[in-house]
Amino acid sequence: MRSKFFSMMLSLLIVFISFNCINAQFQAQELSSIYWIRAQYGLEYIPQTETAICSSMVFFCEMGTDNFNHIVSINVNNIIYTDAGATPSLTEFSFPALTELKINVKGITQVYDPMLNILNLIKNIPLLTLVEITGDQFSSIPLDFPTGCPLFVNLQSNLTTIQISSTPINSITIDQSTFLPMLKILSISIICNLPQTYTITAASFPILSDLSFIGSGGDQQVNIMVEAPVLYLTSYISDKTVVGYINPTISHPEVVKGLKYGGGSNYAISPSDLSLYTNLEGMQIVYSGLTTFPVTPYPKVLDFYITHSNLQSLPNVPIPSNARELICFNFAFVLISSSFINNQMTGNLPTNLLDNSPTKVKIVVSLNPGITGTMGQEYCYIQGIFLDGTAISSIPDCYWCYPNGRQIIFGTDLPEPSTPNCTVTINSLDIVSINGGYSIEGDNIGWGRGLQHFVSFGSLPNKRLLFQDFGYTSKPFNYNLTLILAETFTFNVTEVGFQYSTVSLNSDTLFMFEVTITFLAFNPSFLPTFHLDSTQQECIVSKVDIDQKVMKCILENPQQGSPVLIMDNGFSTNEAIIYLIQKPVITSYSLEPPTYPPTTLNLYGYFSTLSFPNNTQVYVNYTIDLEGLNPCNVTLVSPTHISCLFTKVPKPGLTDMALVTDNGSFLSSIMPFFPAPIPTVDDCKTKTNNCNGHGTCTNGQCLCDQGWTDFDCKIETKTAPGVIIQPNYTDPNVNFTSGDYSFSFSMVSIQELDYQNNLVMELFTDKWNVTSKANEDLTRISYILTSQKNKSVYDPLIVNSVIEFSNKSRSVEFGGETIQLAEGAIKIAVNITNWPYQTLMSTLRVVFSTVVNNNQAIIGCGDSYNPIDTFQQSADNGTLQYLRVVKDNVQFFGRFLDYIVSDGRKTFSKTEIMNITSIGDPAANQSLALIGIHTPTCRSCLIDPDFSALLVDRSNYDPTGACSEPTNNSNWKIIVGIVAGVVGAVAIAIGSWIYVKKTRKSKKFNTMMQNKLQAFSESNK
Repeated sequence: MRSKFFSMMLSLLIVFISFNCINAQFQAQELSSIYWIRAQYGLEYIPQTETAICSSMVFFCEMGTDNFNHIVSINVNNIIYTDAGATPSLTEFSFPALTELKINVKGITQVYDPMLNILNLIKNIPLLTLVEITGDQFSSIPLDFPTGCPLFVNLQSNLTTIQISSTPINSITIDQSTFLPMLKILSISIICNLPQTYTITAASFPILSDLSFIGSGGDQQVNIMVEAPVLYLTSYISDKTVVGYINPTISHPEVVKGLKYGGGSNYAISPSDLSLYTNLEGMQIVYSGLTTFPVTPYPKVLDFYITHSNLQSLPNVPIPSNARELICFNFAFVLISSSFINNQMTGNLPTNLLDNSPTKVKIVVSLNPGITGTMGQEYCYIQGIFLDGTAISSIPDCYWCYPNGRQIIFGTDLPEPSTPNCTVTINSLDIVSINGGYSIEGDNIGWGRGLQHFVSFGSLPNKRLLFQDFGYTSKPFNYNLTLILAETFTFNVTEVGFQYSTVSLNSDTLFMFEVTITFLAFNPSFLPTFHLDSTQQECIVSKVDIDQKVMKCILENPQQGSPVLIMDNGFSTNEAIIYLIQKPVITSYSLEPPTYPPTTLNLYGYFSTLSFPNNTQVYVNYTIDLEGLNPCNVTLVSPTHISCLFTKVPKPGLTDMALVTDNGSFLSSIMPFFPAPIPTVDDCKTKTNNCNGHGTCTNGQCLCDQGWTDFDCKIETKTAPGVIIQPNYTDPNVNFTSGDYSFSFSMVSIQELDYQNNLVMELFTDKWNVTSKANEDLTRISYILTSQKNKSVYDPLIVNSVIEFSNKSRSVEFGGETIQLAEGAIKIAVNITNWPYQTLMSTLRVVFSTVVNNNQAIIGCGDSYNPIDTFQQSADNGTLQYLRVVKDNVQFFGRFLDYIVSDGRKTFSKTEIMNITSIGDPAANQSLALIGIHTPTCRSCLIDPDFSALLVDRSNYDPTGACSEPTNNSNWKIIVGIVAGVVGAVAIAIGSWIYVKKTRKSKKFNTMMQNKLQAFSESNK
């Protein structure tokens, strides 16, 4: 509907403009200017109406902003003069919109008044850029032309071209007042009746590139002082018998590319040393009265002509190797190289004529009866010979062997021999074809005329034939080809070329681009390789589909930009521009302030250099309300950092987030997490029993004294006696033994999850290479995962795990924070680098397993009953914080940090209970727990939980004060399994509540985001 509406409006607009252009009127002054041109050049066939004028194909009209018609272009090309009345009396034209003026009246014999000079009227035309006048009868160029016209800015002319030819001009004025800043081409025809000197300076003509002075007779000297650095210079009189001459003096010969001069016998060029013309590409000497060759040897230029002259013989010097045509007869269409048109040649062809092996040359000496001699076998290896009308007595047999197309390469009056020697030699009958292009090489194989698919013989005539078969894609990779030369040969052709049709990119993996190339044709035995031209980085081939003619390759971490992809198989090369721009990826975030309520969201990751605040939008789930989706206002965008201000106070908890840019979108379901408001000091004291006397409530949470831990400082970091750490030299497992009980915490797998937390792929971590290092205080065991090596998708992946334990308490740094570890504590670190994400919005979950008690409690002093939760969430329920397993007098204690390090930055990480399954004898009341630690999309992610086996002091569980001193370990009573199912039920209930609530919010958020992304996409079409 919108398209039809705009089409209708456009049609109406065109009709409106056309109607107004037809009905608009000329101003009186401009109409008089039109009538002057009509009368002066006899354009009687144009009626004197505005409609007829604008449709005449001589005057081209447009309606101006002043609602008057104006002439924008004039193109007079008249061959018949018909009296159209007298010219109006004018002092200057009025053409305020005219840009081009072309007058060609060379074909008529009169104008209305030969004494009128159109150049006197070309004044004050502000938009004029081109003047071409041919065949007019004025004899001079006014002093004020064209400096005073047209006006552009500050009286500067806008003319780019002035061409005045076939006019009887004998003088013009070019002096210091001449200033044509935009003029590129100046071409003037003159009669050399008066001695003149014209100086062409860079000050008057700052960008002049093409200068021509062409004379048509006269007996006086005209000097052209060319001080401006022009590229192409023409100066000659078109009469080889004339006495007058036009001589150029060139100040900058080193910039000249084209040079044409001559006329009579008195012409001269300065400087005459051609070696000074270092950039010369073409040279012509015309209408020369000289009888001998004027330059020796031939100039080293691509184009060299001597035409319409009195040369009587060819110079006794070899033709240049780059020559293409040697023409020595009275008329010719000259393409390029050595040409001698309209000369008077006599004598034998020089014996050294082909000493430079000019294989591109065609020798034409037709209609020169004075040329004599013979042509030897060396003439078989040029482009052709034409010698009809000469006295040359013999030619080589090769020209008689190929009658097809003979007239193109061969012309003679000689009789054809009855048995010419036509022996053919072929170098090889096996031919390699590249995209249908192939060549045949040998001797006396002809010039290819009449052969199917023949293209040319290149630089080796009669020795090489080049073919191009455009139907090669319909042929097999190997086929036979029969050619009839002077003899018949059958060739075996192998197609080795390839031709691509499309190149596309997929960047769903972080800093990894998959390039898909579809081909029109390729030979599976000669597949191409791929690399970037700018960095030479190889694109590793990952897939070849012969049936679909598709290849895929991978670029790992390439330099972003728009490089050229080079495809090369050793025979054929193709190129394609590709655009390597990483789609946006968020790897971490931070909040300012870090406590509730935050005002600023900082996103870190990899963002396009094409992103800016005005084309970048950030949305978070909490902004969904009755008013729709409200963005977090973006204030800063850089290639690695985006910052935005919240439009309203966020709600505590985990939420979804979307980043929308011109280069793509990024969605996340695991960040950001907004912390709960900080509890008051009184709340902290109440909930933690004032940190159980072993710490201080600070910022709403316990800051434990040295030697104490847990959220309420109840647990003493005293290693339990008799607990043994058992290093594992197979897998990165945490292992404690106490008596006949063993506690372990094992890494199971790494999972990739999509945006909706569905499993995309899973790598089981069951095979490792292990090394260890120990001293008196610290043992360090390093593990490198090897189980992925059997799948190519994991080739770039590196998974390292390090387990450390010490017999002394210590501090370690992680994510910019200091972590206290008790003596005997085990710290396990896992580093995942170069995970092969299947999509850029995927995240990872590292899965661990451990055996836990279903229910557990401690009987403290005074037989108090103290239940011990196996799992403890953080205060704001954002993530699993502690794991406890109690056995005898030992509490096995695991701590999970609520952050990881993603690409060098600290960011939130959720640890969750994935599954709890009862195992073994029901009386043992034990379960297998799977615990997952989430990481965002990253190139390198580091997680760092730690575990301790701590001695439980019963006095810490003494609400009645019954313990007067620490209780002996033998009196400890551990109750396991008394209250069946309580903790598990609570954990499952909490997990279900979070899941249901989050699912509802996610569905609503996804719907809103789909609508928003669709609208955003349509607005950028």
